[in-house]
Amino acid sequence: MSEVTDLVLPALQRVQADLAEVKREIADIKSVQAEHGQRFDDLEIYLAYATGLASQSKADVRSVKSEIRAIKQRLETLETSR
Repeated sequence: MSEVTDLVLPALQRVQADLAEVKREIADIKSVQAEHGQRFDDLEIYLAYATGLASQSKADVRSVKSEIRAIKQRLETLETSR
């Protein structure tokens, strides 16, 4: 029985050590993953804000173009009425 214990015990100890190492690595990975998750959340907020600004800018440009068209039409009307 002693021979079996002498063979199995070191193998089990090695498995236990490997398992402890894997658990430590998983904990590190979870920490990094949580950090990345926070960064992605921050990026999502920034992108939503930037998208909103871009949409507002497009609306402003459309409004300015519309006003320019209206002014050009008034000028054409004034020029043709002279």
